[in-house]
Amino acid sequence: MFEGNYESNFTACGGKEVFLGIDEAGRGCVLGAMVYACFYCPQDELENLKAMKVDDSKKLTEEQREAAFEAFMKQKDTFGWRIHSISPQEISAKMLRKRKVSLNDISHDAAADLIAAVCKEGVRVTQVFVDTVGKADLYEKKLQRMFPSVKITVREKADSLFPVVSAASILAKVTRDRALRSWPSPVRPNKRLKQLQLQQLQNLQQEQQLQQNKRPKRENAAAVAYNSPDEASEDEPEVTKETVYGTGYPGDRVTITFLKEYMDPVFGFPELVRWSWQTAKELFEKEGMPTVWYGEVEEEEGQEGEIPSTKQSRITSFFQLKPKSGAVIDRPKFFVRNRIELITAASRL
Repeated sequence: MFEGNYESNFTACGGKEVFLGIDEAGRGCVLGAMVYACFYCPQDELENLKAMKVDDSKKLTEEQREAAFEAFMKQKDTFGWRIHSISPQEISAKMLRKRKVSLNDISHDAAADLIAAVCKEGVRVTQVFVDTVGKADLYEKKLQRMFPSVKITVREKADSLFPVVSAASILAKVTRDRALRSWPSPVRPNKRLKQLQLQQLQNLQQEQQLQQNKRPKRENAAAVAYNSPDEASEDEPEVTKETVYGTGYPGDRVTITFLKEYMDPVFGFPELVRWSWQTAKELFEKEGMPTVWYGEVEEEEGQEGEIPSTKQSRITSFFQLKPKSGAVIDRPKFFVRNRIELITAASRL
């Protein structure tokens, strides 16, 4: 579901020079993919974008974003794009490996890959507009060095300043939201989560009832009649996936509850979760099973009374000379610490 994947339309614009915008969605979330998107069109189509009331996706309602997304899909000869979904697993693996890759670097690489992919397809990109990640001036210089033939502009709030970036913002946001909605919920939510869902459903029903009480009696009577047991009301609240995992941001109470309820004390979180986020790491350290890693134990032993040597081991250190008669060879600490004994006949040779 969240494996790194691409969706593209390179057939647009008919060889015309184009402006290209780049933006992302889900960068700060602890749940789900980070989606990067680029959108491009000829300069003379920018007014068309403005007429479509394209804006920063965060300023639009879900219905407006979906409508704009579908409008783009219907104009594949006019508008081009490429969308890259970076899975939670890929993000976590890069941020947690020995030579860590920062989220900024992951973001910069994703943007550069989008530009390179579009240019490789023969699209005549003349200007690129990017919503900044980190310091705008440094990011701009970095991209400009990589693509010297293209004018690069990196700005804060670029999704509100440049229509092509606004369009990219919509592509990224809708793609991420759809992926989250299609993610299969865990089969066995535990009792506490069911209680949370029930409480939220009851709260929604109470709010609906209060609104109905404020309506004129005739309208209210009609609403009550419509909500008979044999009929379904269009306004009846549903327990959506948003009530299970919330917005996906670390500050969301429902998201935190999801992390707690679906965390296995041994195996950790579902694939939806970014393990590299501090929120997830602290929760697993606090409520998961205590874990001791072999490498950490070796480091601790080296710190007791001596400074571990950083010199590279010589290859001869991995071999032992044949002991003299009666000599005793010290066993490796790993076997001593774990009480591992040789039990075969070979151990007596």
